Amino acid sequence: MMKKTLAILLVIAMLLVMLPTMALAATTDVRNSADLATAITNAADGDTIFMFDGTYALAQTTIDKNLAFEGESEDGVVLIPTGSTGNSGDARGWILVNDGVTLNLSDLTMDGSGFDIYQAVRAHGEVNIENVTICNIRHTLYRGFGIAALGGTSITDVTMYNIERVGISVYGGDVRHDMTIDGFDYTGKGDVDGLDYAIEVGAMSGSAVPFTVNISNVTITDNLAVAASDGSGSGGILITTYFYAAFGGDPNMDLITVNIDHASISNSSAGVMVGYMDGYAECSDVTVSSSNFINCEHDLEYYGDVDTGSFTTSGNYYGGGAPTVALGDGNVIDGIDTYVAMPIAMTEDTDVTAGVDPAFMIIIPAAVDFGALQKNTGFSAQSFPVEAVNVVIEPGYQIDVSVTSPFVMKDMDGAGTVELPYALFDEEATNIATGQTFASFVADRIEAGAVQVDTSLITTPGSYKGTMDFTIAYQAIP
Repeated sequence: MMKKTLAILLVIAMLLVMLPTMALAATTDVRNSADLATAITNAADGDTIFMFDGTYALAQTTIDKNLAFEGESEDGVVLIPTGSTGNSGDARGWILVNDGVTLNLSDLTMDGSGFDIYQAVRAHGEVNIENVTICNIRHTLYRGFGIAALGGTSITDVTMYNIERVGISVYGGDVRHDMTIDGFDYTGKGDVDGLDYAIEVGAMSGSAVPFTVNISNVTITDNLAVAASDGSGSGGILITTYFYAAFGGDPNMDLITVNIDHASISNSSAGVMVGYMDGYAECSDVTVSSSNFINCEHDLEYYGDVDTGSFTTSGNYYGGGAPTVALGDGNVIDGIDTYVAMPIAMTEDTDVTAGVDPAFMIIIPAAVDFGALQKNTGFSAQSFPVEAVNVVIEPGYQIDVSVTSPFVMKDMDGAGTVELPYALFDEEATNIATGQTFASFVADRIEAGAVQVDTSLITTPGSYKGTMDFTIAYQAIP
């Protein structure tokens, strides 16, 4: 018994010695710039810095430990720089994330106004960015990046505007880092002297490890800038291994896989651009599906060695017709004949329009004419087609056709006084009551309905004819 007691006491003593050395992640609340600087300096690995709503001046900062910056709200917490960044190497980053560490950034705004900022976030390590706005990032003409990611990257629900060159730039390295962009709203600068790419995916000459980038639920607009220096244009999403293939990389390497799904790109010089120029291998495989291209000079562009890379599309909307394309010598885009006639509905957080004012025509029969009816001869039916033609509407909206009058015919071809009730059915044989929706339209089609009368309800034989009143409403799909 004594030996057991001593053993237990010994274990407890060892735990008491060990406990002070076990560090726990902590959260530090800050309310001003001085507190933020102190919190960053004093933070331990894995700590979270929580910022209450306010404006915080943040100098160039290097993240050399796992850290999280969390704001009280995206619009309420604003980080502003205290000076300009450099123009080469890691000195370009306002926030620099070292290799081997992770930065989580959420619910805040980074506004580079007033200083020359080359890259708002430059990351060798992993960055997870969610619910963040980055704006007014410009260093010099043609230079300014929102996020330059060289390591593992996850970007969710990020908004950018007034970025001088590239919103999100992701480049592979000698270690595999797959990357995800899910929810990105980018507004370009319009038709100015400049460059404007919402997303750029690439690889440098030293990169030799294949990686995948998944891009979904992005809205990109107004990428129309043209560089006056050499006439270079802009575009929504640029994928190129030029810097890899042209500077010693293996031209037969399948280096980058990019999957683009549910993207909406409008008013841009080019929608999705794969490759940079002929004469160099394009070592990327790109797939674009379920996406909208509206008012783009070129919806799709493809340049490079087709023996290495591939460009495949499926089920995209190109303004209601076939896509406009620009191809290099011998390049082929697969699947461009699978386009759809109507804009594709995006997620609830994505605003997509058809690029024109909604327009449609609804054709409804003027009257229901049953002609001569005899009592107790069963049910008599007439077809009642309602047709929608030339429909151009916004994704997420529909045209509702509803009945707003009683279902009553009159004798003497509608001019008499004897009333006879009847029923309206849609093409699914569902009985439609007064006040209910008969049909909803999102594209050209015919609702093949029918009107039916029960002859046992006839009190006076004769010819019967009647009309119905309809309301037509253009509204969001409930």
